[in-house]
Amino acid sequence: MGVALEIGKLSAVAWLGARHAASRWLKGAIVTLVGTLMGLNAVGAYGFLSKAHLDHSVAGEVAIDAKAADVEARRQVAEASVADADNRIRQVDSIIAEATKRGRTKDAVALIDRETTLRHSLVAERLTAANALAAVQVEAAGIASERNELAADSGPVHYLATILGVADDTAVRWFIAAVALLLDPLAIVLLLAANAPD
Repeated sequence: MGVALEIGKLSAVAWLGARHAASRWLKGAIVTLVGTLMGLNAVGAYGFLSKAHLDHSVAGEVAIDAKAADVEARRQVAEASVADADNRIRQVDSIIAEATKRGRTKDAVALIDRETTLRHSLVAERLTAANALAAVQVEAAGIASERNELAADSGPVHYLATILGVADDTAVRWFIAAVALLLDPLAIVLLLAANAPD
């Protein structure tokens, strides 16, 4: 249907350009119909371009936010694991210190040996948790980089908004409106110019 309306509109404009002697009433009716079709086309183009812009922006933000939420949850778990390992290491250290204060009896030495072995395994566990935390922090930095890339995608819009002194969304709406409103008139004027008598 859209193609038929466009062909009809352009045919009407071509007819107007070729028939200068047509009655005013007929020319007025055709101009009114062409103007209405141009308005509908502008509204459709505005809606399509706005949807494309919003889909791109929202999809990027949703994907990045989902990754950020996942990384944040894993960061919290990794930090808790490191803190838990640190706490257990402190407990083992205090047990060893207490056993050392009591003297070097056989039981104290055996307790110190057992707790030292436990401490070494806890240090290894803490190292694993710290490595996991570091990996999550690197991933978080990657997400920050993705956010910057998404912001860079809208860089020209941001510059336009800064020049105009308006918000980014307002600049996008104005830009899309300008494109939507200028496409049809440009095509109509070019068609009229092509049909103008020499």
